[in-house]
Parts: sequence; structure tokens; C-alpha cells
Amino acid sequence: MAIIGRVIRREGGIMRTVTTIVFCFIALPWLTAQDDVKPRGHWVAVAYDQNGIRAPADIAKKMKITIFDDKIIIKPRIVVQYKPIFDSGKKNVDVVFSIEADKSDEVAYKLDQAKGRIDLVWRGERGDTKTTRGLYLLEGDELKICFALADKNRPKSFPDNPKTGLVRMVLKRATK
Repeated sequence: MAIIGRVIRREGGIMRTVTTIVFCFIALPWLTAQDDVKPRGHWVAVAYDQNGIRAPADIAKKMKITIFDDKIIIKPRIVVQYKPIFDSGKKNVDVVFSIEADKSDEVAYKLDQAKGRIDLVWRGERGDTKTTRGLYLLEGDELKICFALADKNRPKSFPDNPKTGLVRMVLKRATK
């Protein structure tokens, strides 16, 4: 950061320049910290839904999320199964949420803090990768993440309620 100032020879001019420089150096760490707000740490799920269906509260509460500088780990793994049901000639889908307690999901991520965007990079068992584009909002001890299922576009805004084609997570910072 460059600080440009001029020394004024009038009485008090030098003091104003020095005060400006001192203020900039005092404010610099605060400004830098504000630009680098990342959701690192331990989180618990308050709400989780996928494709318009909310996960049962007992399953969502078991989700523990740890966010590092470059990856997110979710334990236990949440499995969502879609089962087609034919009722009176109409096709419906039954959604079942379950937990694989001994497994976890790990995903790399990149943040665009200026735009509130998150890109999740999933690595498959064969080494292939898939990027899912979403949004995030960090407000104090609450973190919201929303991303599209399959190959859909990044959501334009956070839905207040479950919405078809999206995954939503509302997280609270874990207490020690």
C-alpha cells in the first residue's frame, strides 16, 4: 500500500500529514482482515435440504462441517436416495435421507469474497473432478451455502425455502 502525502510548510501542516499516515497504518490491519473474512472453523448444520426436500432435523443435526483454507470436510456422509413411486398413474418421487456414519465427504473450494460466490471442486474415485458453482453468505456465526445440483448454473440468490434443483445448507459456528 502506498501512502501519498505532501508536507505542507504551513503551521500544523506537517502534523496533519503525520496523522494521516499514522491513521492509515493503524487501519491497515483492520481493512486487510475485513477483506480476508473466510468461514474457517467448525460448524454444525441447522438446516439442510436437497432438490426441494428438507432433511429430517435429526439427520441435519448430526452433520459436522470443518472448513479449512482449501477444503471442507462433512461428517457423517449424508446419502440422498430418490425412489420413483407410481400412484394412480402418476409418477412421484420419494426422497430418503440416510447417514453413512463411518464415512465423510471432502471437497475443495474456492471463494470469490467480493461476489459471495463459492466453487466446490469434487474429486471422484477415479481422480476426475467436477466443479459445482454456488453462493455463500457469512454473517457473524451463521454461514449459508447454496449450490445447484447436476450441471445447472450458479443460483442467482439464496432461496428462503427449499427449492428444486438446489442444495441449501444453513450452518452455525460450533461452540467449544
